[in-house]
Amino acid sequence: RAGGDSAGAAYDVDPSVTDGESAVATGFHGAPTTAKASDNGISYFTPSVNGFSAGVSYDDAGSDATNNDDVTELGASYSQAVGDATVKISYAQRNTSSTNPGLNNGSDATSMGAVITMGDLSVTLAANSQENDAGTEDANGTGIGLSYVLSEGLTLKAHTVSSDDDADASVDRSETAASLTYVVAPGLTANVAYTDSEDGTTTGTATTAYLKVAF
Repeated sequence: RAGGDSAGAAYDVDPSVTDGESAVATGFHGAPTTAKASDNGISYFTPSVNGFSAGVSYDDAGSDATNNDDVTELGASYSQAVGDATVKISYAQRNTSSTNPGLNNGSDATSMGAVITMGDLSVTLAANSQENDAGTEDANGTGIGLSYVLSEGLTLKAHTVSSDDDADASVDRSETAASLTYVVAPGLTANVAYTDSEDGTTTGTATTAYLKVAF
């Protein structure tokens, strides 16, 4: 494939499953960090063979002195039935080169996790990391997300994610959220969500609700 596709985005694992949460924390907080795609990119994805698939992407940022931040991504996943459950394990990695040779500002990011589905219950587990060559970022995040269909049309979701930055403790982040979504009728959805998050020294909570009509 040429342009726009990202092997990192295709295989990273996002534990932030809650619908309609109002995130106070920003930036890296356990969410995926391996997504970059542009019209200059080229990717290859294997077909799925016995539950296994993989992909690789390369994004050429240009040859100018300030445009050497080329991106290389790779990812893979494997899905297998285990008793009554289905387990999907995924891994993604991204490397970004320095914007200028010798500038030492490139970065590396990884995402690994699993999604376990059994009937109406789905559990997402994830661990992510991101660091740069300059040593000003060394973040490691973990997260867990739960989704459960309580009854026909009514779904409960919740997640908690957090990250610690060994290079800068002031940007440590965490977020816990939960939501209830109800499909009132075809094309009519109601949602209420609660979020509690912390971004460095800033904390906040939010409660949101919406009614969505699609036709």
